[in-house]
Amino acid sequence: MKANNIADYKGLSIDYRKKQKKLFRDGISQKKKVIYWANEEIDLPMDDEDVVHWWGTSEHQKVLEGRKTPIILSNYNEAYLDVGFNNIYGVNYGVYQTWRKLYGYEPRIANANVIGGEVCMWNEIGTKHTFDQKVFLKASVLGERLWNTNIDLSKELRNIATRLQAQSERLRSRGFKMWPVTVGICEKDMSICF
Repeated sequence: MKANNIADYKGLSIDYRKKQKKLFRDGISQKKKVIYWANEEIDLPMDDEDVVHWWGTSEHQKVLEGRKTPIILSNYNEAYLDVGFNNIYGVNYGVYQTWRKLYGYEPRIANANVIGGEVCMWNEIGTKHTFDQKVFLKASVLGERLWNTNIDLSKELRNIATRLQAQSERLRSRGFKMWPVTVGICEKDMSICF
């Protein structure tokens, strides 16, 4: 690092990113976009043509305001589907996010070019028996929330729960193991609970 005048980890990351970009630009057609990972701890400089896959909390996504780069959101507290479950040591980390909480997520960022989002299931603790339950209900919610940023949770809760229940039934009919949206009586008549 000293030979390249690099003082710290951020400097090393920036140097690596510059070399990485040169390799991509030399080896990939100029017509194709390259997606770079970035997170809130290491805010690397980006060029306007970069596509940024951003990993951070929704509380910190304001750092993306005013960026011209296309942004793909993967927010830790909403999009990381292992949050709220224990880790490999049996210690809980993060707060479990219910479908109702996820519908309250705000993906719009002032003067930023958000082109989409991604849910992340790295599955530190999980098996083939738990994967469906962790992924599909929450991925459905975040998918709708990213596509429809005008959802008003306070006014449309019954409609949202009904749509989510229908999606869960579709997935169950295709063999996926789904967590329930609500209790059985409410699934039959959403007006009882919502």
